[in-house]
Amino acid sequence: MTRTEYINKQIKQLFKPLYVRLALLFMIISYFYNLPVIKYSVQGDNELRLYDVAGFVVLYILYNNWTLISFYIRSKTYLKHMHTFILWCAFTLIFTLLFSLFKGRPLWFIKSVLYYYHMVVFFYTGVLIAMYLRDQSKYKGVASMVLILAILEAVVVFLQHYGFIPFLWNAVYKEAYGGFLSRYAGA
Repeated sequence: MTRTEYINKQIKQLFKPLYVRLALLFMIISYFYNLPVIKYSVQGDNELRLYDVAGFVVLYILYNNWTLISFYIRSKTYLKHMHTFILWCAFTLIFTLLFSLFKGRPLWFIKSVLYYYHMVVFFYTGVLIAMYLRDQSKYKGVASMVLILAILEAVVVFLQHYGFIPFLWNAVYKEAYGGFLSRYAGA
């Protein structure tokens, strides 16, 4: 068995569990629909979104398959550079913590960690999708799903703009975006 065949076999094993495919599906859906799952308040009105919750599953997948995923990242120049940037950002969080504590603004650090979490989760989701798409037979299904979601979002935006359907998000978002109606369900 060649190294490529071995890697392909390992990647196929990675995507066998249903929870792995569901996590990727939820992450793709969350690109188009920012579904709030849990409300909380750190500063004002906050929500944990679908991608926040599915992101924990992505990190769990990452933790359990780090050897394979890190090998794949190192084998692709563009992923390797982005991964280096993510590590650099993690390092700079130390300075964000120190500066925010020095200025008496600990929420700056909390927000930075949340933004960092989103960047990490979306990056590793992209890596997992790239690994999933190594099997070219899956291209059509993934591309069709993304196309359908994009068309659905465009139709909803146009219908909102012309007043056929209401704004699909709460008043906080409507106020924050100045009544701009092209926000498809928070997207």
